[in-house]
Amino acid sequence: MKKYKLKKERFLDWIFSDSDDIEYWGRRFVSDLKSQHKINFTLQELFDEREELPIWLMVGYEDYDYSGEDYVYDMDEIELID
Repeated sequence: MKKYKLKKERFLDWIFSDSDDIEYWGRRFVSDLKSQHKINFTLQELFDEREELPIWLMVGYEDYDYSGEDYVYDMDEIELID
């Protein structure tokens, strides 16, 4: 059983809330469109690109007193849920 649960919508809201991430993914998607004429990318692939996530994103940790240094580093411990 996974230790943490992360709502898919919350993950997407978070990853696309930062202008640097929006720019990165925008460039990547445009590159895919130019080279492959389509974007074929799953939420799981987007998740798998991460090496860490802030703990406050996890279900049950929303009110966590976040110090800016509390992350989940073992991505295998996180389950994406609806």
